[in-house]
Amino acid sequence: MFRSILASGLVICLAACGGQDAPTPEPTTSASAPASPQSEELFTITEAYVRKPLIGQTTTAAYFTVTSASETPARIIAVYADKAETAELHTHELAGGMMEMRKVDDVEIPAGSTVQFRPLDNHVMLFGVAEDLEDDDEMTMTVDIYTDGTTKRLIFPAPIRPFN
Repeated sequence: MFRSILASGLVICLAACGGQDAPTPEPTTSASAPASPQSEELFTITEAYVRKPLIGQTTTAAYFTVTSASETPARIIAVYADKAETAELHTHELAGGMMEMRKVDDVEIPAGSTVQFRPLDNHVMLFGVAEDLEDDDEMTMTVDIYTDGTTKRLIFPAPIRPFN
């Protein structure tokens, strides 16, 4: 009994985090924190989307690309979603010859670089997702990026895409 419950949970997590990539959507509107005129476009978010949860499930994943124009490194330290009870930063790592998904406290953004959140890599796990999501609905995502002693908040839309 325990093994079947454990196996079911593993299948659900792998379905939300892995598998084939959804087609790359059109870039979303970039977002930036209104901290100061010099920092308005330090970070942009593009290619954001959320996988539609499987039928009967309330867990899924969100993906996007973060581009930094900053001359100093930064870290994503928090993430939120308006149609989920909880959002967590996650990654996949090779451990003992197997890929494992794990929660992380932050995600590094090297100076002047691009970091992708995609299946089987960095991603946002969404728990307690609204059950009435339909293809092309939008979820509003928020990320907090810490850099140069301050936290910048970026808010952006992430369309719901079918699970492929």
